[in-house]
Formats: sequence, C-alpha cells, structure tokens
Amino acid sequence: MPDIGGTSDSTTVGFIDVDEQPVDLSWLSAALNSGELEQPSVANLTSCIQGINGLIARGKFGLLSKVIGSANLDGMSNETMLAFVRSSFPVRNRISNWKRFARDVQAELDRRGKNGVQLMKGLV
Repeated sequence: MPDIGGTSDSTTVGFIDVDEQPVDLSWLSAALNSGELEQPSVANLTSCIQGINGLIARGKFGLLSKVIGSANLDGMSNETMLAFVRSSFPVRNRISNWKRFARDVQAELDRRGKNGVQLMKGLV
C-alpha cells in the first residue's frame, strides 16, 4: 500500500497512518462538494481553511498533495478552490502537484467566466 503522507516506516490505511494520530478530514467532503451551493457559508470556508492549515501544521504534505490531486474542480465553488490555493500557497514547494493544481484552478475559473488571472494574481 502506498505511503499517503506519513513517514516511510508507517503503515497506512486509506488516508490515515495507523501508527500516528488520525487525521481529521471531516471538512473535506463539504469542501469538495461546495459547488452544489450557490455560495459556501463562512463556516464551510473556515472549516476548509482550518483543515488545510491543520495538515500543513502536522507536516502532512503528501496527504495534502493527495487531497488536491483528487479534487474534482467541477464540484467545488470558486471560493473553495481559491481557499485551497491560497491556504496551501506558503508550502507550495512541499506539495508535488501544487503548481498543476493552481493552473487547473485558474483555468476552471476562466471556464466559469471569472477572471482567473486576476483572482490568482500573485499565486501563479
């Protein structure tokens, strides 16, 4: 089974390292399905940002890479996509697929008729 964000000597089951404290991903479902809402609530956005910050604080860059790599941008709101990119920006060099994800977010914003270049200014 591949290592998903843990140390190389840990055993992983899904997204959780068996020999470490479990990682709370309760925020992830709401974030990945936020496109169903006209606009996500402040609570949902706050939960998403706190979730990403929690992964960063715990050094779970591999897991964060898996999370953004599996994100279906069609199902995410504009605000949630931007929250993902902006929250993870400070550690972008530690997330293997961050640049591709940021470019995909910009393209999705453009596809939706938003100004992706302006919204992502300073990030890509």
